[in-house]
Amino acid sequence: MKDNNTEVVKEIKDAKENLSKVNKDVGKVKVVMSQMLEKFNQQKQTAISDQGNVQYT
Repeated sequence: MKDNNTEVVKEIKDAKENLSKVNKDVGKVKVVMSQMLEKFNQQKQTAISDQGNVQYT
């Protein structure tokens, strides 16, 4: 029975480590997505600005 408990404790520890890694990866993805959204919004604003600056000759 003790061996079984030891194995369960090890599995729980491994699961916690894996979850920690996943959380770190999710954090990195959030940062990248935020940066991409910021760039998209800047490009969108530039495009809107450019439409307003059309000069007719």
